[in-house]
Amino acid sequence: MSDKPSSVSFKDAVVDAHIAKVQEQDRFALGCHETIYPNSSDSAVIRKLLVDFAVWGWKDGLPRKMPGLKEYPEFLFDVATALH
Repeated sequence: MSDKPSSVSFKDAVVDAHIAKVQEQDRFALGCHETIYPNSSDSAVIRKLLVDFAVWGWKDGLPRKMPGLKEYPEFLFDVATALH
């Protein structure tokens, strides 16, 4: 799930697959940021999608048992910025 492939259609397919998985399971997959953030650029669409899922999908605020939050402050910053 890297930004390295230059194929826009490949990146779109990854985003579409992620959306389909969330819709199918009717829940946000905790921990996705652990794979996506280290392997994507700041402007990656998949990052925006994760932040949107967090902002609109976390009904009770930040999950207490979400893995890897301390290791990925950039994800938390992006969520906080979107909430602001």
